[in-house]
Amino acid sequence: MSKKIKILLLTFYAPPDLSAGSFRVGALLEEARQRNDVIEIDCLTTLPNRYQEFEAEAKEFEEVDNVAIFRTKLPKHGNSMLGQIRSYLNYAWFVRQHLRSIRKDYDIVVATSSRLMTGALGAFCAMRMKKPLYLDIRDLFVDTMKGVLARKKAKLILPFLSLLEKWTFRRAKKINVVSEGFVEDVRKVAPNVEIGVIPNGIDIEFLEPLPANPADEHLKVLYAGNIGEGQGLELTVPNVARKLDGIVEFHIVGSGGRLGALKENIAKCGATNVHLHPPVSRSEVRNLYKDADVLFLQLNDYPAFKKVLPSKLFEYAATGKPIIAAIPGYSASFAEENIRGAIIVKPLDEEALVESFLSLKNNSSGHIDRRDFVAKYDRLILSKMLLNDIINTVENVG
Repeated sequence: MSKKIKILLLTFYAPPDLSAGSFRVGALLEEARQRNDVIEIDCLTTLPNRYQEFEAEAKEFEEVDNVAIFRTKLPKHGNSMLGQIRSYLNYAWFVRQHLRSIRKDYDIVVATSSRLMTGALGAFCAMRMKKPLYLDIRDLFVDTMKGVLARKKAKLILPFLSLLEKWTFRRAKKINVVSEGFVEDVRKVAPNVEIGVIPNGIDIEFLEPLPANPADEHLKVLYAGNIGEGQGLELTVPNVARKLDGIVEFHIVGSGGRLGALKENIAKCGATNVHLHPPVSRSEVRNLYKDADVLFLQLNDYPAFKKVLPSKLFEYAATGKPIIAAIPGYSASFAEENIRGAIIVKPLDEEALVESFLSLKNNSSGHIDRRDFVAKYDRLILSKMLLNDIINTVENVG
């Protein structure tokens, strides 16, 4: 194509906000800036809003070369479902108003989505504009809601969400998913749509491995990320920590909808070796990893999570630190096959977690060489693949 390809990118989260989607989009936009002569991107997103405890400065509009980012301010949602619905409605209104005012002739609509609504918004925009839709799906939202929602709520909401998912996916020209575990489910929903797999990866600031720490009286365990229903930290960490008092120190960095329950359960069981910290910026996370002896990851015991591949696994692996991951299904098999020195246990298995932490305390493996994994899942390489795939989708339509 002789003219620049104009891309409309919809994403609820973008840098400097803290989320897997934000980090993915940030790398994609950086790759786009390297192709100033080929493409233009307008990214419609929000000002940082994921965690109330985390504040980061961001402009409502910024433009560097061929990449323009438009952000809208959202009301505080307090991690409640109603609050998040209100936030999405505000974001959808912002997108609608922007498109009405700018009236640019885009070549493709790209929507990266974990909670379906951004994907559905992208499908609506593509339909109205009569342009192809590229979906980057980071989670199977309907599948997740089946496990998370109470039965009565599920009966009311799930039929609508299933219809919306089917309509959204079938509108797409191409669907990319971040986990091989999603492919079969997506194919059932949209059998005639081409599906690809480009996973999450390792950001440039985490590519260099970290040295092992000298042996200490306590094993310092770090979890850094969301504290929500999807992780179930409140169901295991307090009791596991209590059983390992004097041996292990847990440092939980982050926030989310189950932070209150985690605090309550820590107090109930009397664990004194769990330290809670607010979310921190990406630049500070590397120092947290450096200070830790072991990195901990957990997914809750829901059927939907047997298909996911947490982005945190990539970041943890790049450090060269020992990992204990309570994860099921595809993510467990992926880690066992690809991440040297990762200890995998079943979700919510307290005894297995206690034994795993004790084994590392008694037999520390120190630094683990994972250079082959880091080279394979460098986010810069994966972002090139993702942007090439988007461009190819436009060219195949033309």
